[in-house]
Amino acid sequence: MPSRSLADSARGPIRPERVFMAVACLAPQRGRNCFNNRWLVARAGTPVQLADCQRQKSRLMTVRGVPPYGKVPMSVQMVLLPVFVQVGLTFALLIGMVFGRRKALVSGETKIRDIALGEPNWPKSTTQIANCYRNQFELPLLFYALIALALPLRHVDLFIVLMSWVFVVTRFAHAGVFVSSNDLGRRSTIWLAGVLVLLVMWIYFALRMLLLI
Repeated sequence: MPSRSLADSARGPIRPERVFMAVACLAPQRGRNCFNNRWLVARAGTPVQLADCQRQKSRLMTVRGVPPYGKVPMSVQMVLLPVFVQVGLTFALLIGMVFGRRKALVSGETKIRDIALGEPNWPKSTTQIANCYRNQFELPLLFYALIALALPLRHVDLFIVLMSWVFVVTRFAHAGVFVSSNDLGRRSTIWLAGVLVLLVMWIYFALRMLLLI
């Protein structure tokens, strides 16, 4: 282990985070550095293991905007775009429900007294859209919660983004069947596909959090 120089002693004790930050600054290419990790740990004066050194260095480099080796950087826009698309679907169904109910009231197909207490006396098509709109506040809530947790914790990678798009596609397909033919068999199959996609996303996120991978 190299001995500390007089200049190093004058600057005070070397803190581990300073050493790690120095690695992130001096070696921004592909998450590598020209120092020996064991020497870094020893010079920092801490019993941190080599694996912890590597993990901490990787996190610092990710925070500074330089992805570790083998990782694809995910911008906030890339992560939130499928969320915005899902929110857009929800608002589209809401607007469709409002216009459908207004049309039913204006045409006289539905009387105000028939729905004043929340009775389900709307036309079939309007009821389908309303049910589909309410469905967007069931399973998608788990999707929103996952992104809301993973994004600030910096645990969103390419896999999460791709699976987010797959989930949103299943939601669009589910809504399309819901407001058209309303085939229960097809609708249930698509819904189950979305459940499995979301389950895989949560398991992957939980493993990354618990195992720090």
